[in-house]
Amino acid sequence: MVIESSPSEKEQIEFLAQKSNQEVEAEVEVPKDERMLKAGTAEQTEVINDYPTHHTEDKLKVPYIERYNGNICVKNQNFEGAISHYNKALLSLKMLFQGNEGTGDMYVTDRDQAVKMLIDIETPAYLNLAHCYIKTEGYHFAIKYANLALENDPESSKAYYRRGVAYTKIGEIDKARESLNTALGLKIDEGERATIVRALNDIKLKEKRDRDSEKEMSKRMIKVKEPKPVLAADPKNAAAPSSTHTDAKQPDSQQEP
Repeated sequence: MVIESSPSEKEQIEFLAQKSNQEVEAEVEVPKDERMLKAGTAEQTEVINDYPTHHTEDKLKVPYIERYNGNICVKNQNFEGAISHYNKALLSLKMLFQGNEGTGDMYVTDRDQAVKMLIDIETPAYLNLAHCYIKTEGYHFAIKYANLALENDPESSKAYYRRGVAYTKIGEIDKARESLNTALGLKIDEGERATIVRALNDIKLKEKRDRDSEKEMSKRMIKVKEPKPVLAADPKNAAAPSSTHTDAKQPDSQQEP
């Protein structure tokens, strides 16, 4: 066992002098990383994974950084990466609302702040997850997250639209039409209206293709079941009886002795 000796007076003086210098240096304003100044805002232009989480201010910024990480991935058509980042945004938001279980400290202490974070993070993450799952053909997950978005915002035209598209993809046509028509009845701009109308037209085309396919299948089944007609022999083509008989008896003069 190593027994540490108490610091000498000289060592104590040197330690205090060093600490004093550190405190003076801390008072000098050090420019922050330019990326971190823009992180978690609309000005964030790249995916940031190496962000600090030591202080409460840093922790509160994490859901915003991850949300914009997801947005950047979507812009780059990296939907799998976007799904991962949006889920991190939701997880970090949940942890912030739970607070520090060890110390009992709460990171989100104001109701208005909590509502703002739900509006800024949770609902957009649900909507964007629905979009990403449609792109990756995870249609049941798309429906799940569209429903979660509607729980937060029952007037979300995007949630109804994305749910309608996902229902169309899995063949739930009645539910798809209902969701899309609901979206069409909400307050939307002309661009959204045109997008929803196209989705409804896609349903009509799908129904027509399905009907045509069923008709074609029925025709094939009828042809298979119909018996083939037996053709009668043509008397003109009947072979005439042969005039030679191989078993006829040859004349005695040509018989062998």
